[in-house]
Amino acid sequence: LEPTDCWEGHPYLFINYTFPGMLPGKPPFRLSHLETSPDRAWRYGNEGGVPASQIINEYGWLWLNRDGSPTTMTDGLYQSLLGPEATVAQRRELFSRYLAALTEYWRSRRTCAGVQHFCGLGYSRPTEPRGQTSDHFIDMEKLILEPTFEKYVRDAFMPVGVCIDYWKEELTSGTDTMDVPVIVINDLGKSWEGKLTLSLLQGKRTLWKKSMNMKVDAVGKETGRFDVKIPADPAAYQLIAELATVDGNTVRSLRDINVVRCNLAQGKPVTASSSSSEARS
Repeated sequence: LEPTDCWEGHPYLFINYTFPGMLPGKPPFRLSHLETSPDRAWRYGNEGGVPASQIINEYGWLWLNRDGSPTTMTDGLYQSLLGPEATVAQRRELFSRYLAALTEYWRSRRTCAGVQHFCGLGYSRPTEPRGQTSDHFIDMEKLILEPTFEKYVRDAFMPVGVCIDYWKEELTSGTDTMDVPVIVINDLGKSWEGKLTLSLLQGKRTLWKKSMNMKVDAVGKETGRFDVKIPADPAAYQLIAELATVDGNTVRSLRDINVVRCNLAQGKPVTASSSSSEARS
C-alpha cells in the first residue's frame, strides 16, 4: 500500500469462535479484551502500522438470520456465549448490544476515516443451503428493522455519540471505586455542547448518578471521567451513559458488570447480558 491509499479494514474480533487459526494465540474474544486491544484495526497476521486513511466496513462477526437463528458463521459463537438453550430474544439482545459496543469502540478511537456496518441490506437463509451473513429486517416489504437492533445500534451510529470506555465485565466486592472514562464524539461540522450523565443501576433501580457539561469541537472527541463506587453486594449491575441531543432524543451507551465476592472472582467466565482533554466528576 502507498501512504495515500485508502484501505478497507475488517477487524473481526469474534472470528476466532469460527476460525481459531485466523488469530493464532488469541483466546476466544470477549468485550473485556478491548481494554488491551490495539486502537487500530489490523490485517490478519499483521498488527503493525496501517494507513490512517482506512475505512472499517466489516467488524462484527455476530450475524443472526432474520428469524433470530445463527448463521453458519456464528453457530459456535452463540453456543459458546449463551449455551444451547438460548432463545431468539437472548441472541438478538447479545448481538445488538455487542455490535453497538464495537461500533462505539471503533468510532471513538478516531484512528480511521469511517466506520460502516456490514450489512444493511443483504440476504437471509436460515434453511438449507444456510447463509453465512444476514441483514436485520423483519419485514422486507415495509423495511422494518428488528427492534432490538434498532434500539441499540441506532445510538451507536448517531453523529454525536457516546462510548463508556470501560470494558471490565467482572469486579470484586469490597474494593473501592472504578475509574470510568466516557468518550463523547462529534462527527458534525460544528461544535457540540451538552450534558453527559453516567448512572449505575441494579435492575431498574438507580444506585448512583452524576452529570457534567461537555463541549466537543467539530469532528472531535472529549473524555469525561467518573469515579464510581463499586457496590458491596454481589449482583448484576449496569452502567448507562446518556447524552441529551438537540432534537430531544437521548443517545446511550451501556455496559454490564457483575460484582462477585473475592473468592468467586478468579477467572470465571461472564455471560453477556487517542489524544483528548478530560473532565472528571
